Amino acid sequence: MRRLPAALLASLAGVAALLAWPDVPQPDWALAILGGLVLARPAAWGWAAPALLVHDLAFWGAPWHLWWAAGGAVLLPWLDARIGPGVPQRAAWGLAALVPAAGAGWPMLFLLLTALAMTAAWRAWGEALGAA
Repeated sequence: MRRLPAALLASLAGVAALLAWPDVPQPDWALAILGGLVLARPAAWGWAAPALLVHDLAFWGAPWHLWWAAGGAVLLPWLDARIGPGVPQRAAWGLAALVPAAGAGWPMLFLLLTALAMTAAWRAWGEALGAA
């Protein structure tokens, strides 16, 4: 868990990139990095939730992703115990994180880039933290 502060710093850099270049098509870096962290290690939601709260309040004005992080901390280990750790439930949970953005009418390119970045972050954090 020593690398978790790196996730927070990377997500902060992602927020800065979104604010610095709003016209450049790019993913929601903070959501992708923190989402990948929660997918790789559901127990890390305690680290990710405060950062997601700041992210949500800055970009959305409401805490849309706290349900996702807290739900992942409960649902993913439960599913892992019932059907075994696997990609399908984590992939579906990762796509569920994009529901607020899709509901707000964000462009499909934004959603696709965020999903791809979250998948890459999930893989990277899974290898770095030794998670499923």
